[in-house]
Amino acid sequence: MAIRDLHRRHGHIQEVIVQNFRAKPGTLMAGHAEPSLEDHVWAIAAARLILGPEMTIQAPPNLHERVDLAPLIRAGVNDWGGVSPVTPDHVNPEAPWPHLEVLETATRDAGRTLAQRLAIGLGCDVA
Repeated sequence: MAIRDLHRRHGHIQEVIVQNFRAKPGTLMAGHAEPSLEDHVWAIAAARLILGPEMTIQAPPNLHERVDLAPLIRAGVNDWGGVSPVTPDHVNPEAPWPHLEVLETATRDAGRTLAQRLAIGLGCDVA
């Protein structure tokens, strides 16, 4: 709610990333449970309700063990982030980005259109 209130006051929040936690060997939280897809979808839906329809909500499409991205889109995601066919996910290099064709098909199957963001690098918006 603080993000929403700040954006209403200043109009400066570009996007909100709702990224699910991944337990990684060698980190302090290596032994902690990762959230389920249902928990991630709930968090995205809550963000969409709190932040409103104008806010860009991003969720990485590579951090669940499934190609069906429809639940994330239905929950309120409208941006896949900096997905790239040539660079890895630098935060989660063990989780490769889905191929753009796979991402496009999954996005289309959910009733949306994948579009490039031509800022710095390749990003993918879900329209």
